Amino acid sequence: MNLLDFWKELISYSFKRKIYVFLIDGLGTLPLDGFEKKAMRTLFPSSTAPILTSLYSLLPVEKHGIFEWMVYREGAEEPFLPLPFSTPSGAILKDVDERRLFFWKPVFERMEEKGVKCALYLPASIASSPLSKHLSSSQAIPYRSFFHLLPSLSASKAQFNYIYFDKLDGILHKEGYSEKAEELLYSLNDFFAVARERLGAVAVLSDHGHLVCEERIYPWTSIEKYIKKPLFGSSRVGMVKLKEGVRKEEVVDVLKEEWGDVLRAYDSSSFFKGNHINKPDVLVLPNDRYFLSFPFYSYKDRSHHGGLSKKEMEIFAYLSFADG
Repeated sequence: MNLLDFWKELISYSFKRKIYVFLIDGLGTLPLDGFEKKAMRTLFPSSTAPILTSLYSLLPVEKHGIFEWMVYREGAEEPFLPLPFSTPSGAILKDVDERRLFFWKPVFERMEEKGVKCALYLPASIASSPLSKHLSSSQAIPYRSFFHLLPSLSASKAQFNYIYFDKLDGILHKEGYSEKAEELLYSLNDFFAVARERLGAVAVLSDHGHLVCEERIYPWTSIEKYIKKPLFGSSRVGMVKLKEGVRKEEVVDVLKEEWGDVLRAYDSSSFFKGNHINKPDVLVLPNDRYFLSFPFYSYKDRSHHGGLSKKEMEIFAYLSFADG
């Protein structure tokens, strides 16, 4: 079973019973005590933007078109970051049509239409983003302190309560599994010990795990003459579109010949069906030790995700249902 299939099961459960679904960004397989544990794989790419979009839309990545953290933008020097709605250098974009980007009806809206009241608890820092607004501003409840949410959650009248928490992921990116990350995990365990008693049916999910990488690589010079600008993807899965007339096999072969000891290159059709306008032609996946750098952005993170390694793709769902 993968994350999207299990998410659909939790939605089905909410038609019968009240449930609280927490998504702890970046939790992966880090331990939470006192829960039943269910192992599964997340979606590929193992990155927040495509995964959250799939959960919120119930669409696979190749259908909703947000293939990675950085999305292709025709003719631009830099790609587009759909969640913060900016470029990697921080420029806010006003020429991107939100309605075309988020064309799908959110699952929460569909549930409401079928009589299941939903409540979305989102960090205040992202609650007003275009994606959050698309999910339905009437349902979104911004919060500033996750660890003070229990009174509000206990009083909720909604059948499906969704709570997103992003702080752990930020720490893991910068430091890996550091003392600070460990302290936060202790706090999460304390929080959920009380939440299980007060809330009844609780499910804790993650979108992806993390992989500590040691070396940065920059393979793009080898294929510069074949590709369109801009490059896109993330530090663990590079994505390229090719110029007219260039064969995918040719570019894959060049990358394998020159960089085959540190990365794998694929025709993207091996992973994504269809012909979405944002679909890459070729994927570049570094081996576990490495991460990618880009001409417009050089990652300084210690820990990464987006790729296919076990540490990035394997996640646990933690479950505590009072009714069994």
